[in-house]
Amino acid sequence: MELNSLPLPSSRKNIYTLNVLKKEMKKIIIGFILALLILEGIACEEIKPVITVTVQIKEDGSAIWTVEKRFILRDEVEEKVFEEYTKKPEEELLTNFVVQIEDLMNSIKVDREMAVKDFSILYGKEHTITNIYGVIKYQFLWENFAKLENNKIIVGDVFEGGYYLSEDEILVFKKPEGYEFISVVPSPHNVSEDKVSWEGRFDFDQGTPKIILEKVLVKVPSETRLKEEDFKKHILILLLLIIIPIIMLYLYHSRKRSTERLEDKEMLIEIIKKHGGKIYQKELTRESGLSKSKVSNLLNELKKEGKIRKVFKGRENLIEFL
Repeated sequence: MELNSLPLPSSRKNIYTLNVLKKEMKKIIIGFILALLILEGIACEEIKPVITVTVQIKEDGSAIWTVEKRFILRDEVEEKVFEEYTKKPEEELLTNFVVQIEDLMNSIKVDREMAVKDFSILYGKEHTITNIYGVIKYQFLWENFAKLENNKIIVGDVFEGGYYLSEDEILVFKKPEGYEFISVVPSPHNVSEDKVSWEGRFDFDQGTPKIILEKVLVKVPSETRLKEEDFKKHILILLLLIIIPIIMLYLYHSRKRSTERLEDKEMLIEIIKKHGGKIYQKELTRESGLSKSKVSNLLNELKKEGKIRKVFKGRENLIEFL
C-alpha cells in the first residue's frame, strides 16, 4: 500500500514524514515481491497492481480500513514468487506496517482522541476465467476516524492536507446501515446506495474528501397513517358492537333478577298474611316453592326493611308480619 492512499498532513514536516513513509510502505507491501521478481529475471516495471482502499464507516465514528493490492500473475514463475512471499510469517509482514500507520495517525491533529488497532493481513491467489491474481489485503480499525454531531457523521478533518489517488487506485467509502449520504465533496466518480468512490489518478483539495452522513429517521407515510387510523376505527366499532350488547344483556338480566326478587318477596308477604300474619319458616318455604337459602335471604331483606320479624320458637323460626 502506498501512503498516497492515506490522509496527507499539511505541514512541511509531515510532508517530509509522508515521503519517507511512502518509500517504507512500498518496501513493506510491494518491494519484497518486486525484488524477488528481479531475482527471477522478470521485468518488474511492467507489474502494476490495482489498489483498492475501502473505508467502512461505523455508526460510532470509527472506520475499518481495508487496503487491497491485486497483481496479475502472468506465468508460473510469478505464481511461485508470490507463493514464496506469502510464506513469510504474518507478524513479520505486519510489524513495519503497524508502525508506519501509527506514526501517520499521530501526525494528524484533530480535537478528539484517535487510535488504530486490530491489524490483520490476508493474502492468496484468485482464479478468474482470464487471469490469476495475487491478492494482499491489509485491514485495521481506526477509532474516532470521523466526527459525530447530533445524528450526523462527518468525515474530512483527518484529510487536512488533502488526499491523492495514484493511477490504478480506487478509494471507496461505505456508509453504516441506517444512514444516508447528505453531502459528498468532491463529486464521486461512482455512486451506489451504500457507497461512493473515486478512481485515480485524482488529487483532492485540502480538507477533502468530505462526507456528511445523517441517520435516517423512520417516517410513516401519510397513507400508512390513514390506514392505521381506519384500522383503529374499525377495531373501535367492532369492540362497541361486542361490548354494547353484553352491557345491555347484563342490565336486562339485572332488572329481571330485581323484578323476580321483588315478586318473590311480595309472594312471601301474601303467604304470611294468608296465615293470619304468622307462619313458621319451614311452612313458608314449602308453600312458596322456593329454596331454603333463597327464602332465608328474602326474609333477611324483609326484616331489614322492617316488614317482618323472626321469633325463635322451639326449634323453628316463627315469621310475623308487622
